[in-house]
Amino acid sequence: MEIDVIYKYRAPEASLGDLTTLATATLEADPNEVLSVPHPVGETVTLQRDDHEEHGEDPKEYVVVGRSPILTQIGEAGYTLSILFVVVTDSDR
Repeated sequence: MEIDVIYKYRAPEASLGDLTTLATATLEADPNEVLSVPHPVGETVTLQRDDHEEHGEDPKEYVVVGRSPILTQIGEAGYTLSILFVVVTDSDR
């Protein structure tokens, strides 16, 4: 199953709601693991900002600090994952 992922950056000292969109992606995932995989909390991910040409940045490592799946009801039978928000912060590496 395909999942649309939006990666949000939160600075280490920022408040919980102070997020900036870093990147977007479409990933393949097993429907049985979609709520825990991909990108569990604590995982290190390497991301290239969507606007990297504007900022001139190379890919950078981040640590996943939160995940928020957005589910959409399908008829009366169940739900499907619409979007996965992944919150990341600076890596200590």
